[in-house]
Amino acid sequence: MDTQNITLTATENVAPTTSAKMTKEELQLKSDIELLALVEKSKGHTGNDFSEYMNCDFSYSFLTTTLKDRGYENGWHKTSEGTSPVIKPTAICMKKSDKETTRKSFIIDEDVASEWKEFNKNVPFPSVTLGFALRRFMDDYKSGLIKFELEI
Repeated sequence: MDTQNITLTATENVAPTTSAKMTKEELQLKSDIELLALVEKSKGHTGNDFSEYMNCDFSYSFLTTTLKDRGYENGWHKTSEGTSPVIKPTAICMKKSDKETTRKSFIIDEDVASEWKEFNKNVPFPSVTLGFALRRFMDDYKSGLIKFELEI
């Protein structure tokens, strides 16, 4: 099943507070990501103060109805492609380390090797990406975010 993940940044693509009020027509021209960012920015101001806080000439319910018309449900996930919650990615800042390195050989499936090669095609130091990927995987396991179920 294909799903669509949308990343929100509360400060991007939102109505400025010092310019002319955003109209209903302008709202309807915005992308889904921009609409979801407006919902995020308006948290705590979804009642009578919404229009003043967001500097617009429409209500919070008009904004949410616009999202519903585009196939979203409250909780703001797209329902026409299944129930996939909005996911905020974790930013991982990667840089080449000054620490000593070591060479290791691993046996992996051919399709994983091909996918990894394509993933790193524009990365100057693929060993850095590999180190961060392995560390993240191990941290996710240690924290209980993932678990292994082995089939023998």
